[in-house]
Amino acid sequence: MIKNLLKNIKVTFIKDLDKIIIPKYIVFNINSSSIFELNDWNFYKAIYEILNTIIKEYDLTSRAYIRTFQSFEFDNKWLGFGRMKWNLENNKKWAQKYKTKEYSNMNLQFFNTEIWSPDWNHFDKTGDLPKFFSKLYNENGNQGIFIALELRMYNNNQNFIDKSIQNIKELILNSEVKIFERYWTASSGFHNNIQDITYQESTNIK
Repeated sequence: MIKNLLKNIKVTFIKDLDKIIIPKYIVFNINSSSIFELNDWNFYKAIYEILNTIIKEYDLTSRAYIRTFQSFEFDNKWLGFGRMKWNLENNKKWAQKYKTKEYSNMNLQFFNTEIWSPDWNHFDKTGDLPKFFSKLYNENGNQGIFIALELRMYNNNQNFIDKSIQNIKELILNSEVKIFERYWTASSGFHNNIQDITYQESTNIK
């Protein structure tokens, strides 16, 4: 009983400490200017499996959600996908939903897909920062993926994360990896919060 009580106190203390101390993040940008479809399920499936191992490793699955920004050309609105919890079915959904025969005469435009844990609604309501964030992007002839997680989480499992990043790099043709540390909000030369960071902004980071 005392052991469980001490464990609960420790968990509560860590949660409260996270709210007091602003965490720093390590951000990986795996980018390529080669021509390929990052949002093609046949291509993305292997990346999904690596992301899934990272999310599971840190026990973040239950609070992880996906949102994607896609539209049809000349259509001034985002396509609907509903609320997507992190799982295999929803990863297939965002990569395949509007590529069926029904939409074959439409030109689908993929902008980006984000993965948050906890999600953006939790962040907006409480201000609690996500432990993990990733964004697959298609920007001005460059495609790639940002992966951001708390620096302390990376430091506790550095070899695992480094290997995961290397595995993703090997999947993306002619890709390069850029690594930097920063806080979630715009500061110290960063013009955007992490969720709004662009490929172009990342190229200016020394």
